[in-house]
Amino acid sequence: MCSLLKKIFCLTLAAGLSLSCFAACGKEETADSKDDASKVEQSKAEENNSEESSVISENESIDADTTEESSASEDSEARPHRPDRPDRPNRPQNGGNRLPEDSDIKADPIDSYFDNSVFIGYSIMMHFGRYIGEWRTEVDPGMLGTAQFCAGVSVGFTVDRIQTPDMPDTSLPLYQGQAYNFADLPAATGCDTLYIGLSGYSDLKRAMASETCVISAYNEAVMGIERIKAKNPDLKIVILSCTYNTEIFEGLTRERCTNAQVLEYNNLVLDYCTQNGIDFIDVSTVLTDKNGLLNEDLSNDGEYHLLKNTYFYWLEALRDYAEQKQAGTWQNMEDMPTLPAF
Repeated sequence: MCSLLKKIFCLTLAAGLSLSCFAACGKEETADSKDDASKVEQSKAEENNSEESSVISENESIDADTTEESSASEDSEARPHRPDRPDRPNRPQNGGNRLPEDSDIKADPIDSYFDNSVFIGYSIMMHFGRYIGEWRTEVDPGMLGTAQFCAGVSVGFTVDRIQTPDMPDTSLPLYQGQAYNFADLPAATGCDTLYIGLSGYSDLKRAMASETCVISAYNEAVMGIERIKAKNPDLKIVILSCTYNTEIFEGLTRERCTNAQVLEYNNLVLDYCTQNGIDFIDVSTVLTDKNGLLNEDLSNDGEYHLLKNTYFYWLEALRDYAEQKQAGTWQNMEDMPTLPAF
C-alpha cells in the first residue's frame, strides 16, 4: 500500500486535473456562509495550534521518495486486504448493481451487536436513521438493535469544531431536542460505541482551496476524533466511509467533492484509523457501478443521496463487520478499492 505521504504527494500533482465545481455541492449546507467566512481565521489558527502528529500541514514539502517502502510493506502484511462483501447465503451478491427488494430487508440476530451505540453524521446518515426507524415498524423492532441516530444536514467535523450548542441555528447533532458537540454525545446518550459517517460534502466543500481540500477535510477528521477520544478515553469509535457521486453529479462537481477526492479522503482517514486502532468500514464501494460511480438506480436525487432500500447494503456491511468482530477476525482493509471496483 502506498504510504500516507505518497498519497498526499499524488494528490498534490493531481489537484490541477480536478473537474469543474457546482453550486449544488453546497446544497447540504444550512450553516450560514457568513459564519464560515467570519471563522476562517479562527479555523486556521486552531489548525496551526493543533499538536496532533497525524495532522498534515497543507504547506509542508513532501518528498515522494522518502524511504517508507519497508514500513508500508510490513504494514500491508499486518493488514491483508479483506473482501468487502463476503459471500453469505440469501443476500444480494451483485453489489450496487441493483436496488434491493423489500423482501431482502430482514432482521438478523447479529443486530443486537449495535445495542447501546450512537450513529452520527450528515444528511446521508440522517436518512439511514429515518429508514432504520421505519424498518423497525415495518419489518422488525430489532433492526440494528437499539442503535440511536444523532444526525442532521451539514453535520461534520468542521461544524463540530466551529459551532457550540448555544449558537442560533446550530447545525450540531441533536439528542432529545438538545444540540451537542460530538465529544459530549457519549455522556448524554450513555452509549459505549460511536459510529461516525464521514461527511465529505460538508468537510471537503468547506475547504478554502481545491488544491488542499482533501488535506483540510482529513485534518478536520483527525482533530475531531482526537477531541472525542480526549473526553471519552474508554469510548469505542468506528468510522464509516464517505459515499460517492453519481455520473450526473460528478459531471457538475468541480474542484471539490469529486469522486477522486472522496476516495483520497477515505484512504487518508482509513490510514489514520488503522494506525490508531480505530475500525473503518467501507459502506461506499458496494454502491458503485462498473464505472466507479454511485449507481443512479440507488440514488433518490440522481446526485449522492440514497434511496431507502439502498441502505440495505449499509445494513449488511455493518452486520458483516459485527460478525467478524465477534469472531475476532476483523481487520481494516489495506486500502479502499480503486475505482471502478467492479
